[in-house]
Amino acid sequence: MRTLPTALMLIGLISPLPTYAQLSLQQLQQQAYQLDPQLQYLIRQNETDNLRVQQSGRLANPEIAIQADNLGNASLKDLDGPNYAIQLNQAIVQQSLL
Repeated sequence: MRTLPTALMLIGLISPLPTYAQLSLQQLQQQAYQLDPQLQYLIRQNETDNLRVQQSGRLANPEIAIQADNLGNASLKDLDGPNYAIQLNQAIVQQSLL
């Protein structure tokens, strides 16, 4: 009588194994990624580091500044009329040779 419950228990333990064996390595990696927040953090950190390496040595984004004075006040006395200025700056980092 004891062998039947033991046999059923072993069949129940062994029967899910083919399901796991049918998963590909890529599917297992995807499951591990979805279930492990630390792994997600490390992968994102690695991607960020790779982007920093790609950007090193490149120029920073240029900056633009626009200044406008006296717009719409041309009829007032002692004013030169509308003025505007556009400025474009590009930072260039120079390495010291010392």
